[in-house]
Amino acid sequence: MGYNNLETERINALNRRDAATYATLCDEMGIEPEMPELYYDGNEIIEETIKVSGRLERLSLNEPSPRKKGRRSATNSQTYAQFYVDGLKLSQNKDRDTADKERLLMGYFRRKFTRRGKSTLAGMDKYKLGSLFNHLMEYSKKFYNQ
Repeated sequence: MGYNNLETERINALNRRDAATYATLCDEMGIEPEMPELYYDGNEIIEETIKVSGRLERLSLNEPSPRKKGRRSATNSQTYAQFYVDGLKLSQNKDRDTADKERLLMGYFRRKFTRRGKSTLAGMDKYKLGSLFNHLMEYSKKFYNQ
């Protein structure tokens, strides 16, 4: 499917409020979403679909579901290290590169920043988002230095 066809389909998804299709096409095309709330809703739907399909696959294979061993971070040290490397390309100034910082945060820590996560980036002002980004950069630095 060509770029123009993808753009047309993305706009159609936006107009009919098809969150999952809209989020998928924004990501595929690398476009900043016009409606962040619809985009985040779409990503939540996609994540839930993936979880459900994984559960169904385990059930169909008659495998026991994995047991949880206490509270563990869903993010591993390699993810933090790579986030740090990519984050170095952006300004540490809290009010600069806001869209790129948000995109990077969602790319690496999507589960933490959806409505069901610890906080949502939707509607967050640029200074708060910049502070959050800088905090995660400081935290990630220790994984990069390992």
